[in-house]
Amino acid sequence: MTPTVRVQRTMDVDAAVAAIAAARAGAVTVLTMSAIAFWPAPAPLDYRLVGLMGAAGSIGLGLALGSPERPVVVIDGDGSLQMQMGVLAAIADAGPANLVHVVIDNAIYAVSGGQPTAGPVDWPAAMRAVGYPQAHEAATPDTLAQAIAAALTDRGGPVGIVARCRAQRPSSGTDALTSVRAAREAARLREGLSEVA
Repeated sequence: MTPTVRVQRTMDVDAAVAAIAAARAGAVTVLTMSAIAFWPAPAPLDYRLVGLMGAAGSIGLGLALGSPERPVVVIDGDGSLQMQMGVLAAIADAGPANLVHVVIDNAIYAVSGGQPTAGPVDWPAAMRAVGYPQAHEAATPDTLAQAIAAALTDRGGPVGIVARCRAQRPSSGTDALTSVRAAREAARLREGLSEVA
């Protein structure tokens, strides 16, 4: 019989997202779903992904492989990642040392209505099982920021970091989700990459 995975979800999503934003230190950042609602105004190296659920890891992998000298942070959702879990194996197989894959684990589809996700999933174990050299979990904004800063400094990736969050839905900021346009996101990121090249 398989033991039940029990996790303590103590962090608010908005606090987790603020900690990630503060710790990313100018990294190229791909973010999706509820993280967008809590994100500050997009920086030149940000790519906000809406409408392609589960693809944040794939886009981040492409950016990490295309620019191995730049750190890349992916902010994924647990529901989004469940849609395309095969990306974990693809990331592990490619082995980009510059990729940090953060999963906001709040056990709900926060944007689409708060439905519970399948699971629970032991994300750190899943990441290690497919070959991530490191996978950690964080239950507070401070430990999350420290884990991201360490991963960006060590560049021993891909590194998985799971933010254990309460089942929090955005109460505001969802207009940011509806206003995101892929062409504008791509144009801003291309310009940002060319400016820091």
